[in-house]
Amino acid sequence: MKIQGKRLFAVAILSAAIAAQAQDSSSNPGISAFNEGRYQEALTHFEQQEREASSTDSLQYNIAVSLFRLQRYDEAKQRFQSLVDKPQWQVLVQYNLGLLAQAQGQREEAMRLFRAGAQQQENERVATLARSKLAELETAATTARPSTPAPAKRFSSVVSLSGGDDSNATSLASDLLDSSNNAGDSFHELLVFGQYQISGSARDGLNVYALGFDRAFNEFSRLDSRVLGGGFGYVKPFGGYQFETGLRLTRTSLDSEEVADQTQVSLGVSRALSLGTLNLDLRASRFDAGQPYAQIDGEQQQLELGWRKSVGDFTFKTRYRYEENDRQDLQRGGAFSSYSPTRHALRAEMRWQASAKLSTGLAAEYIDNQYEGLNRLREIDGSIKQAQREGEQRKLNADIAYRLNPNWLVRAQYQLTDQRDNFDIYQYDKHRVFASIEFQY
Repeated sequence: MKIQGKRLFAVAILSAAIAAQAQDSSSNPGISAFNEGRYQEALTHFEQQEREASSTDSLQYNIAVSLFRLQRYDEAKQRFQSLVDKPQWQVLVQYNLGLLAQAQGQREEAMRLFRAGAQQQENERVATLARSKLAELETAATTARPSTPAPAKRFSSVVSLSGGDDSNATSLASDLLDSSNNAGDSFHELLVFGQYQISGSARDGLNVYALGFDRAFNEFSRLDSRVLGGGFGYVKPFGGYQFETGLRLTRTSLDSEEVADQTQVSLGVSRALSLGTLNLDLRASRFDAGQPYAQIDGEQQQLELGWRKSVGDFTFKTRYRYEENDRQDLQRGGAFSSYSPTRHALRAEMRWQASAKLSTGLAAEYIDNQYEGLNRLREIDGSIKQAQREGEQRKLNADIAYRLNPNWLVRAQYQLTDQRDNFDIYQYDKHRVFASIEFQY
């Protein structure tokens, strides 16, 4: 059972339309048994081959389709998912996972996977089968007469409304907080995002998007912030790699006063391998600050390396980010405060899909900051301190989410930020607890 380049040779597409990768069945008793419908016997042969020799991708696939025929769906799913990140298997395996979801009554998940199969351009046979399955599911749901599949969805959007409490809304130094100077406050947030696919698909085409974010506090209205923006992205697969480029424009304001306009250009490349999906992203930004915030006027460059891997119901992600800033900085009287840090950030995430509707996640991030120049500032105790500023930040995020239906999601979240610095005036910690409801279209 092997794949030669992009060609996929189907041995059997039976009532469930699961394809088996084939070699001459006379040389493999497992394939011969499978073709004759003796699935338990086929599975026994394949498992024996796995024990006697190192497992291959084709053997994993054969075991998966045999388990499916025996209606051992959870075991079949695990076998298929071990192949889903491998480029040469991804299209076929996603389609088979759609068949599994359909067999288990997970209609929305099946339609999502079949829709991805119908939109891909790597395997026309799978695309045809996926379109047929989509039409079948839609017909069964509406009891309408058979019709051609609907065109690929062009527009998508997300609207999220959140509310909660921030123990240190002002990010005030810990030593300045006491019972008479409480920096905690409640807040609410609104996020709106919309995207339109101009051409192609999400994996190979051009899209434009717009976003808006608004945060308002109950007591500290001077901290109310807003971000408005938009941009475009272009994605193109080539030679097993996925290339992406984009342009984003955003405007940030604080208490209705403009902070800065950011223009960002990005370039990224990713590749799915057996060890997971790897990505490299480069971003360059220009900040044009409003007059009260002239210190952040300048440039920023970021380099990011990422990894993602799904194992069963768990998804793992890691990310390293390197960032350089060349800002105007703040000079006032004899004081100097640098706004030009060099940052190293490492983030790790884990998410568990506990059921079709319930998921939970945990993320931790460490950020090291080194600021250019000698800061000269008055410390909390009134003394003047002059030194190169150094700081580190630790972040922890935990959440639990429940999908009410394909469009609505509710989420509860906790965030911890711990900021350490060699200038006491910049040291603080905060806890944010909030809940959100999200609509996806």
